[in-house]
Amino acid sequence: MITDRNLARKRLLQRIPASDFISGQVTGASILLDGWAAGDPLYNEFNSLGFGGFSIAAAGDTVRAFVPNLLPLADLSEEIGVRVLFGVDATPAAGDAVGWLVTYDQTDIGEALAAPGTALDTVIALHTPAHTTASRLERTARGIINANTFDETAKLGTLAVGIEADVLTDYGADEVVFLAVEFDYLPHLYMKAGLSEKVTAQTSQAAS
Repeated sequence: MITDRNLARKRLLQRIPASDFISGQVTGASILLDGWAAGDPLYNEFNSLGFGGFSIAAAGDTVRAFVPNLLPLADLSEEIGVRVLFGVDATPAAGDAVGWLVTYDQTDIGEALAAPGTALDTVIALHTPAHTTASRLERTARGIINANTFDETAKLGTLAVGIEADVLTDYGADEVVFLAVEFDYLPHLYMKAGLSEKVTAQTSQAAS
């Protein structure tokens, strides 16, 4: 048994790729995959690289998905961090900026499912590229869901998550491409009855 109380848990990452947000398809000359939330953004290949994401045609474009595995693994008495990973299929310019609005809804087994509508307690800051490199992987600043937000007794249900590009400044249509959403969390661990623990974690890594 490990009894050194100076040991701290490591924050873990769970990244949900854009492909998990595909909801349907548009048929025509070819089959196009899309999302069913606001704007019905299309899932496109990114810069002929053989993988894809959701192209943002205009501010307000939104995708939604279930994230069923986060809450059962996370210690809900600790905060959960949220970031968005995206790319820009163009050369960024001065003045370009994108703001991502992440919302969620927790649903227990036996409860009615609902669209995600709760915003993060600390929203994700507006992202400006500050470089002129095309097709670079971008990672936003860290948003936060506060500790003790979720119902511990309902953690075996599911989490519905919405990703909206609610601010789009100077970027052209379909230049910004949503690739993934990232959650960081402390894992839920069993412990000996009667013991308490205090765990700290470094979460101040800058956006990139």
